[in-house]
Amino acid sequence: MASSFLALVPQLETVLGTTDFQHLTAVLFPEAEFQRAPDALVRDLAALNGLRRAAVAGDGGVAAGVAYARQLAVLGGKGVGASSVAFTWTSSTSSTTSSTTSTSSSTSFQLAFERVAVWCRVGRALLAAAEDAADLRDAAARAQAAAACFATAQALDAAAAALFAAPRSRALSLAAAQAAFVRRALGDAKTPAVVARLAAAAADLAAAAGPAAAAPAAVFRARASVLMAAAAAQKAAVGCHAEEIAFLRHAVHTLQAAVPASPSTSTSIVSWMLGKDALADSDAAAALLTPKLRAEANDLLEEAKALLASAEKDNDIVYLEPVPPFESLPPIVPAVMVKPSDISTLWSYLNAPFVPLFECIIPENLRKIQSQYAQALASHLIPFVDLAEATTECRSTLSTLSLPQSIESLSKTNADFLKDLMSSTTTSTLSTSPNNNNNTSSFSVKSLDFQTAQLVSLRQTCTDTLNHALASLDAEQQEDSALRSPSNAFGSRWNRVDSSLLTTGLRDAAVGYKAKLDAARLSDDAVSRKVGVSYESICLLGGGADSKDAETMHLLQLGGANTSLASTVVGGVDRIDVVVKLRAVLTLLSDVIEKRNKILEQVDEMKLKDDIAPRLLEASEKNESFDAALVISEQLSQYDALIKQGQDSIKSQNDIMKLVVSRNAAFVEWKQSQPLLLKRDQFAKDYNSARTMYREIMGNLAGGIRFYSEFLPILQKFDTNCSDFCMTRNIEKKELLAELQQASLNQQSTRAPLVASAPAAAAVWDGNVQFSFNPNPPTSIPPPFKRP
Repeated sequence: MASSFLALVPQLETVLGTTDFQHLTAVLFPEAEFQRAPDALVRDLAALNGLRRAAVAGDGGVAAGVAYARQLAVLGGKGVGASSVAFTWTSSTSSTTSSTTSTSSSTSFQLAFERVAVWCRVGRALLAAAEDAADLRDAAARAQAAAACFATAQALDAAAAALFAAPRSRALSLAAAQAAFVRRALGDAKTPAVVARLAAAAADLAAAAGPAAAAPAAVFRARASVLMAAAAAQKAAVGCHAEEIAFLRHAVHTLQAAVPASPSTSTSIVSWMLGKDALADSDAAAALLTPKLRAEANDLLEEAKALLASAEKDNDIVYLEPVPPFESLPPIVPAVMVKPSDISTLWSYLNAPFVPLFECIIPENLRKIQSQYAQALASHLIPFVDLAEATTECRSTLSTLSLPQSIESLSKTNADFLKDLMSSTTTSTLSTSPNNNNNTSSFSVKSLDFQTAQLVSLRQTCTDTLNHALASLDAEQQEDSALRSPSNAFGSRWNRVDSSLLTTGLRDAAVGYKAKLDAARLSDDAVSRKVGVSYESICLLGGGADSKDAETMHLLQLGGANTSLASTVVGGVDRIDVVVKLRAVLTLLSDVIEKRNKILEQVDEMKLKDDIAPRLLEASEKNESFDAALVISEQLSQYDALIKQGQDSIKSQNDIMKLVVSRNAAFVEWKQSQPLLLKRDQFAKDYNSARTMYREIMGNLAGGIRFYSEFLPILQKFDTNCSDFCMTRNIEKKELLAELQQASLNQQSTRAPLVASAPAAAAVWDGNVQFSFNPNPPTSIPPPFKRP
């Protein structure tokens, strides 16, 4: 039995009118996804293109189609909307006027249509494999898998599936699967009645595909009648021969109707299925007969005619039983053995393990849950913030108690103690002295003296510069006043503009400069008082890296370089009870903090790897309406054990700190009885006090030096402006005196002396009145006035 159902299933090219399948031409994802993982998206899109070419335009068969369909399902499960991705199909047709001319057109479809097209193509490939399969079990399995593909396509988009005749193709696939059971039953020599029921089911499944499958349905229905006739012939009861003849007559009539001698139309089955032409039932049946199906129908027809002739001859001669109408015979109860398989059975066709693409895309609803998880995680990890603060608080308390430094210093010699003291903090010396080698572990009087001398020198230079400028202005004004005095020979004719009117701006600026210097001097005096108070301490405790005198003096004061508490206490420091007990609790505290740090490091590592997305995707695939709160709670539970350890750590720290405080009190009381430790404590106190004051004074001196260094150029420019003014007035004075002397000699008393215009001269310096103390001094006076 070689019935062919594949010819009744439309091809992709037939539905779309397409001969050229291009790769993806437009894939538009939300911008946020490109910002999350642009490289991953580009890589995944390239992989998807390759799968599409293999599945649609290539020859990859079922495996390529299933792989591509599964990746499209992954993409659809990410919540990618209809406007987010488009798939382009290009149709190429040759011109009727020229074999070298062709036209093409492109059409874009959405994701749902693409998925329907791919599943229908996979279904057609599976049906083709079923009809070519040698093993009947394998043929039935492949045909039922094909039915699953068409059913999946119909569930995705009924309108798109209708274009591919998916409902009819599903029925045809099930009919093909049932036909495999019929062939197997015939090969296994099952009873005719059993095989007839299987054939009747195949006929019903083919008929469910509509008029398009009328021919195969007729063949299977005729096969069932022939088999029922054989079953009736095996009976020995009265009337069985007539029943046999009725079944055979029905088979012959059915086959003769399905296989006419010459088809009246050549319209293709696909165009009829798509509703493009209307055919009569007989024409449709003829059109749908493939060569295999026609041969099978003819063979069965000849077999039925031969059996019918023999049965009628026997009945006419021997049995003489009236032949009943076919409609009065008992109906053949169909035995359906097939149904669409589960779509997951197709995963076995894949050539390699399936690796989903687009893992970087998180659906919008899952992104919201991710945001909720981030907030929940921040609240859940607050105990670890408290844990870090507890460590900081513990270290701060130990630093206040000078632990464990106080214990460690017990075994040190005076030389080691002094070395640690001098390097415990750094000093910021801003001196520009050539003797300063930037040694930050000591302080010296030389640096202090150098900074003080430098500040005093700069301050004096600034004061002298301002005084020189004012003296120049005063000298010029005195000379101008003397020339306009009545006792002067030219006094009555000396009408030049008064110097006091021209120097208003300069003198106002000088008043401001002097106020600045006076304020700076007050600050210098305050620093000087600090130096006076602390100078002796700095001399005694300070010293530079260029001298060992101060260090030698300190060691002598403490009792020698190699003197230590161990050498003065019987049995050594390690035998002292208060020291042993305090060390023990400090060791416990250190262990607690070390374990706590490991907990915090482990939490940081877990946070870096913490990604709830896979768990959300897994839950979404199993159930779209999953409990997000439950998933978040399960994800947070990974931190619970560490939170409990952290809380226990804080409790242990509090208990140990109580012991530390009480045992440190006993330790401090014991230290008061040790003369060497008292000397060291007092020396350290005095040394740190002197070093603190030294740093403060050096900072003050550096600030003063910086002020005078920046102020001096301004005063020097101001002095230059005043000198230029005086020089210009002196040149003008000489010109006027020469004119007056010449006029006296020529007795030109009627000619008035040519003098500079007061408003014009005043205009030159008006800007000085508004002068503010910026780095730019007043502009110098232009060259000597030109006269007409």
